[in-house]
Amino acid sequence: MDPVTSTLVEYGALGAFLVFLVVQHVQGQKRMDRLIAQFQKQLTDREAAHDAAEELIRQRYDSIMARYEADRVQQFEKLHEAMRDLSAQVTLSIETR
Repeated sequence: MDPVTSTLVEYGALGAFLVFLVVQHVQGQKRMDRLIAQFQKQLTDREAAHDAAEELIRQRYDSIMARYEADRVQQFEKLHEAMRDLSAQVTLSIETR
């Protein structure tokens, strides 16, 4: 027998319990490694979903702001045109007096 096996046999039940504890620890560590890997994958998936949702929100915001800016420019041009027309009417009214 090799030295490890002979030592375990000498210790009897205590040696068997030692083997049980070592095997249990190794299996528990493997299980924890699998759980950690699954958890990290879940985090990565959720982060990707969050990034996609954030990009969608950003695109919607940008389109709304572009539409608002276009409306603002259009209103400004209408106001400017109305002021020019009014100025021309006032000038014409003053000249005809």
